[in-house]
Amino acid sequence: MSIFYKSKVCPYCKSHISLMKLLYVKDKSSFCCFDCKKRCEVVLNSGVGFLFAFIAVLSILIMCAFIFLFKKLLVGTFVLALLFSIFYMLVPNFIYVKPTTKSESCKSD
Repeated sequence: MSIFYKSKVCPYCKSHISLMKLLYVKDKSSFCCFDCKKRCEVVLNSGVGFLFAFIAVLSILIMCAFIFLFKKLLVGTFVLALLFSIFYMLVPNFIYVKPTTKSESCKSD
């Protein structure tokens, strides 16, 4: 897994954010560090849009090839599932964690 994922760290306490935690926070604009409980911003690099467009076009071409040339829908479906799984695992490489510009802290539970 280390081939696909470069570990991210909290800008405050420098603790590593695991892949599963990063996949959890990727859709949020900010989150509380799991260790130091300080608010961090989540920034998505614009390159992920180009990667998604490439994967979408490639998936259409692959599906058309498997439907019209090979006549094997099930194999084509597995290839597409693999393609999108790889994309989903590459998305955390396009996420950056930085200190928040606001002076708000996380709620303590």
